[in-house]
Amino acid sequence: MKNIFLTAAILIVASTITIAQTHTCGTLDQPSKWLKKFQQRLDQPNFQKNLDQELFVPLTIHIVGEDDGTGYVSISKLLDALCTLNADFEDWNMQFFIQGNIRYINNSDWYRHDNFDSGRPMIRENNVPNTMNCFFVNLAAGIASGGYAGLDSYYTVVTNSATQASNQTWAHEIGHALSLPHTFEGWEAKRDTDFNDYDFTLPAPDTIFYRGRDIPTELLDGSNCREAADGFCDTKSDYLYSFWSCNNNDRSTRRQVDPTGASFTSDGSLIMSQAGCTSRFSEEQALAMRANLREQKNGLGNTPIELDIITNLEVTALLPESGALAPNENITLEWTPVENATHYILQVSRLPTFPIFDVNEVVEGNSFNIESLQLDRRYYWRVRPFNYYSSCAGFSDRFTFTTSEFTATDRTIEESIAVAPNLVSSGEDIFIQFGEGIHYGAVVTLVDLNGRVLDQQQFNKVNSRNVRYPIRVTQAGMYFLSITIGKYHIVKKLVVQ
Repeated sequence: MKNIFLTAAILIVASTITIAQTHTCGTLDQPSKWLKKFQQRLDQPNFQKNLDQELFVPLTIHIVGEDDGTGYVSISKLLDALCTLNADFEDWNMQFFIQGNIRYINNSDWYRHDNFDSGRPMIRENNVPNTMNCFFVNLAAGIASGGYAGLDSYYTVVTNSATQASNQTWAHEIGHALSLPHTFEGWEAKRDTDFNDYDFTLPAPDTIFYRGRDIPTELLDGSNCREAADGFCDTKSDYLYSFWSCNNNDRSTRRQVDPTGASFTSDGSLIMSQAGCTSRFSEEQALAMRANLREQKNGLGNTPIELDIITNLEVTALLPESGALAPNENITLEWTPVENATHYILQVSRLPTFPIFDVNEVVEGNSFNIESLQLDRRYYWRVRPFNYYSSCAGFSDRFTFTTSEFTATDRTIEESIAVAPNLVSSGEDIFIQFGEGIHYGAVVTLVDLNGRVLDQQQFNKVNSRNVRYPIRVTQAGMYFLSITIGKYHIVKKLVVQ
């Protein structure tokens, strides 16, 4: 990784009104020479915006925990944050996806690092080339709720507390990694020296000395916008260097005065500010980030990717049927697959609000086996479908089952039931063979992939019987035969060609 300068961005959750504690921003340097040259190109009459091409940026996710493997940010919160990240960049045809498997790092020193020096080895030793490396930690260079990134780099670091829906911390740090400074560039000096004492009612100085250079103060009329502050002319004057809340119009409640005496409030909608109501990037900021990917990061994001979106969120419990009995050992949970989902978050809890979990797993495929649960207890379960691009789907409806002790004879029930053939044509009959030892009637239900009941028939005294079952569907595809026998529930797959 090339030598880069670190920029810290303390972003507090948008709903927060005050800063819980004061943080040191660490080393900041001036915007890159590349960005300064690019901003001059924005004023050329023949500048081409090229905003129509959709860019798909690969992310490598590094979830950092304690030495013993505890403390990881939850996958559910990570998915919420990715959904928000993609919404933040959607207007500018930039989308992000997780490339490869999520990586877990057990290192307490990195999980809670107090300064940039202790964070650099984490970034250097785990860097995956040609992707944006995103680290999720508990404490990021002393920041408890927020993060930091290298200015014009391949990485971001975000705290677990800032990784959630409706929080633009991740987008803010991606902005830094793609070359963007803060909208209040230079005023970090006041945060270091006059954190609580600076008088915004007085005209601002013409320049601010910060990190060895005089940074021009941006005038309200925009006449020096290319040379002052962040160098973008569509992000207006902003001198507010610490977190601030917004009024109903997404403006600051604190007025500021520029060097000419002009009074103004700051725009809180800009993600690269420190406002509590951020929601967007300006066009010039977006153009800079897109150009940074193309020119500074070897065209990262230019490779066309087919990314499937999850739209159908209907999930039905197949095994056990919701409300049914289930064994307390070797329990198999199965649900209807969701189109385009490659993974599911499966949660099982003894409480209907899921405050704690007996099972909280990421599952590939639409079934999962649980070794054991408590006997004679009701459990609640749900799943959340996702893939490494489409992360916005929520959890399914809540399903239930009650554990019951199954005898050795009971466990053989599923093995004694056979369906033949399981590959049929529309209108063809199948046969269900019920073996010896089944002294119940049976209800057979034909279900499609979306959980819709297409047909249901009841059979009495099925012991040692071969039951004919007609398949009355017209559309080819996969279906399920849901067979209920007494308190037991069995599912068999069926393909209609």
